[in-house]
Amino acid sequence: MHLCTLSVTEIALTDTKLPSLATVPLLCSAMEWVSWESAVTRIIMSIGLCGHICWVPRVGDLKDPTSHIALPPHYDFDSTPEETEAYCIFWHNDDIVEHCLVGKLSQEIQDSLPPKHGGKYDLPVRTAQDLLAFLREHFGIGSASAARYTKARVFELHATHAMISSYVQSWQAAVHQLSGTPWDFTP
Repeated sequence: MHLCTLSVTEIALTDTKLPSLATVPLLCSAMEWVSWESAVTRIIMSIGLCGHICWVPRVGDLKDPTSHIALPPHYDFDSTPEETEAYCIFWHNDDIVEHCLVGKLSQEIQDSLPPKHGGKYDLPVRTAQDLLAFLREHFGIGSASAARYTKARVFELHATHAMISSYVQSWQAAVHQLSGTPWDFTP
């Protein structure tokens, strides 16, 4: 069952041009995680859909006022046309973000992804946020070995006058990757 096939929104959205993933390295293991996530995040931010990959804060966490989390709107078969349109737009945008997330994954990783559709009517059930959380947990900084690799990589760096900018960017990326994990840089 395709909910939006006859919708004006669907027709208007079919001309969407997907972003190029030419600058994104192939993600095959945790070794490529930092560069893969950085490149994917940059693309998603450049198309204005970063709300589809923002972390949903845990209970008790301070909310980031700059973070606009995109969550799927309520939908059922009694929804108004406006609610149906909002639902279709959300999932259309989420599909664009998913393209960015899965477009440069190895076949092995793609085969391990949880299904996107489910339930009685085969509607979408997995968001891009869910997908990124799954990838982070299984192939990113979701394991102690990946965290050790990331820390070792930045601890081996040396700042030279000509490379200060890349040195700082590497450290910022590593700190960002590990923040909020059990393996962050806190003493």
